[in-house]
Amino acid sequence: MRVRSYAWKLRNQYGEFFLQNPSLRDEAARLFRSLLPPEPRRPGRPCENSVTTATRLLQELQRQFSTETRAQLWLRIYPEAIPDFDQMSRRNQVAAKLKLRNAVRSRKNSRRRRAKKSDRPIVSPGTISL
Repeated sequence: MRVRSYAWKLRNQYGEFFLQNPSLRDEAARLFRSLLPPEPRRPGRPCENSVTTATRLLQELQRQFSTETRAQLWLRIYPEAIPDFDQMSRRNQVAAKLKLRNAVRSRKNSRRRRAKKSDRPIVSPGTISL
């Protein structure tokens, strides 16, 4: 019932605006609906947490340990990004490592392709601060 009372308040306060511009009512309803939970999901496939973690860690570790090789950096990343990495068999660890590195590379390449397609600068998640 609170929503209904809010609608009555809007009607009483801004009724003349809605009469002058009938499409304003639809715009207001769309805006109101978009702000209510649950919010619509982003389009596309959801990101895999391990790839997001690995990407973020790789950027952080490259800044922190600039003298280490990429292979040494990845050795630090695997246990953090891959769930239950230490409990895996050696063969499964090798497969998980390869899969993670390929997924990180694929995400990076797809971001480059999308940025190139739209002629926008490439912005990685670690460089944005809100």
